[in-house]
Amino acid sequence: MPLSAYQTRHGTIQTTNQPNYLSDVCLSVPQLLGVGQVEQENKQDENVEEDKTHTAMLLVFLDSAMNLPRAKKSLQEPSPQATLTVGQQVFESAVKQTTNEPRWEQNFKFMLQNPNYQNLEVEILTPRANPEWTKDEEDLTAEADEKTASIDSVDSPSSSTETKKEPANGAKPAAPKPEPVDERVTSTTSDKAEQEAKLQAERAAKQKAEAEREAKLKADKAAKEKAEREAKLKAERDAKEREAKLKAEKEAKEKAEKEAEKEAKRRAEEEEKAAKLRREQESEKRVEEAKQKTQAQLDKDVQMETEAKAEDATLFPSTSFNPEADCDVLAKAMSKTFGADEDAIIEVLSKRSQEQRQQIAVTYKTKNGKELHKDLTKKLKGNFETICVDMLSGPAEFDAKQLYKAMKGLGSDEQVLVEIICSRSNDQLNAIKATYKTLYGKELEAAVIDDTSGDFQRLLVGCLQARRPEGTSFDRNRARQDAQELLNAGEKNKWGTNESTFQKILLTRSYAQLRATFQEYAKLANKDIEETIKDELGSDLRDGMLTIVRVIRGKPKYFAKALYKSMKGLGTDDDTLVRIVASRCEVDMVQIKEAFKYEYGKTLGSFISDDCTGDYRKMLLALIGDTEAKR
Repeated sequence: MPLSAYQTRHGTIQTTNQPNYLSDVCLSVPQLLGVGQVEQENKQDENVEEDKTHTAMLLVFLDSAMNLPRAKKSLQEPSPQATLTVGQQVFESAVKQTTNEPRWEQNFKFMLQNPNYQNLEVEILTPRANPEWTKDEEDLTAEADEKTASIDSVDSPSSSTETKKEPANGAKPAAPKPEPVDERVTSTTSDKAEQEAKLQAERAAKQKAEAEREAKLKADKAAKEKAEREAKLKAERDAKEREAKLKAEKEAKEKAEKEAEKEAKRRAEEEEKAAKLRREQESEKRVEEAKQKTQAQLDKDVQMETEAKAEDATLFPSTSFNPEADCDVLAKAMSKTFGADEDAIIEVLSKRSQEQRQQIAVTYKTKNGKELHKDLTKKLKGNFETICVDMLSGPAEFDAKQLYKAMKGLGSDEQVLVEIICSRSNDQLNAIKATYKTLYGKELEAAVIDDTSGDFQRLLVGCLQARRPEGTSFDRNRARQDAQELLNAGEKNKWGTNESTFQKILLTRSYAQLRATFQEYAKLANKDIEETIKDELGSDLRDGMLTIVRVIRGKPKYFAKALYKSMKGLGTDDDTLVRIVASRCEVDMVQIKEAFKYEYGKTLGSFISDDCTGDYRKMLLALIGDTEAKR
């Protein structure tokens, strides 16, 4: 039976409150009177004698409680059970019953003095309260007395021995009377089995549920890991596919670019070969003409070349020019929050002369308090910004800025120096030098000396002196003498080329005198002067000398070649393109376009359309007067 309920001769009682106090006092484990419902069989590994001693002491206490008048009265009532509150009287009775056991007496005295045990509630279960108890009250009382005596015999083995009596006359002792079976114990055992089975079932169900939960968690985790692995594999496959696709696209693009580059190079080579062939044919033609023509005929050719050439511009001054109205258009075009109205800017700047554009810049600052070129720089980008800002300068200022830019920083852009210094007239050179000094506080000649050296430096400094005769008269005999000196300094000089002779003649003779000299040289050397310069002179000096010769023979052809070189093949030399278009569109762009078409078989506008894009292309085509050019 559960240790929280005990039988006495009056019935079964159990504590209903403060069970732990009683168990503590009895020096027993909490299960003796606790809620745990632990069976005596579960304590087999503990000290059995100690358990019996505690149980005996507990029964003494409970028996004392049941002998109280109130307890007896409650047993006579028809109620199946009653709750009894015991106090000091119970503990005093228990002390009296345990006078022979000092340890018990000491424990009960402690309980008597401890206020926690003064109002202990006990629940009385009578035999009538349980239908399974079929024994009468006398049997129950006898059974309780036997159990009490058995416990006493365990605690006091000497007294138990003394009470044993030998049977008289040597007769055998009577066989012990079999103890009656306590149906309540059987019922309790059955209840115990049921409880154990129930607990086992609950534990099994709990274990099964836990196992199922763990299995589900494990399955979920495995599924999640599998999904993550699959997602990772898919991501890796997708990444590889994208990488392969990008690689294929990149390879295809590179292949297309290589093919385009190869094709462009092939076309450029063919065009260059054709141009070279034409130049060679022209050189040969000039040599043959010089050899076959009479002196009178040659003089006539020189005189014709000295006559004023037609120079036709593609950009003219506006006949309805209104600088204030143009400023309003430009201010409105740049008033947008993001970017600007590029078409409006092109419409104004591409249809005004350099002088008119300078007036617009002055008026813009007066009306708006800001510099026009600074506002254009803020709103525009790239090459379109460059050409719009450059067009606000006058011819001399434009050239001065280009020269400064060519010499800024380490090294120099020799092509720009040659193109400007070797192709401008005396008046133009003097204006450029004055403007350069005003803008940068330094003489142009000093800047050139600082940035160049050798024969190339001497050539540029010689041109900057601006002392070339500009008349149309010439001396045939002097031409023959100069031609002989050039031949002796180059072709017939066994010790190398005397560059100073070439420089002296090319820089100090008028254009008319040099044309006659070139005729005489072709007759003497059986070779054109350009071919000799290419063979005899090197690098920058050669380019400078060729520029002088080609400018003398025809500026449009010279600039057409420079424009072609800036756009041939892949990529574009935008600085050269912008510089020539902006500086020549008001001078001789019509002749330059004609020379370009003659030399390279395609229009200048088609070349620009192929090489340039966007507003930059629109502006260039507007300046050369070819807005309808197609790619």
